[in-house]
Amino acid sequence: MLRIECYPVLDGLAVSVTGINSTRNPNYVEMLPSRVQRTIPVDVVESLGLDEALRDVLVDIVVLYPGLLRMALS
Repeated sequence: MLRIECYPVLDGLAVSVTGINSTRNPNYVEMLPSRVQRTIPVDVVESLGLDEALRDVLVDIVVLYPGLLRMALS
């Protein structure tokens, strides 16, 4: 399962992506990151718009941490 949470913070929008492993294999969990959090600054949200800024951050997270997506699909 892949859980995506977004909430406002003082300097922008916090985005948290959590991968939950459902295979019950402890070795698999140790090899991959389980949570990644990024903050989108206010000026980026204002210049790109909320949808585009959020899409950019989610694509970056999935590309940099492909293990999160593997967790969601297993």
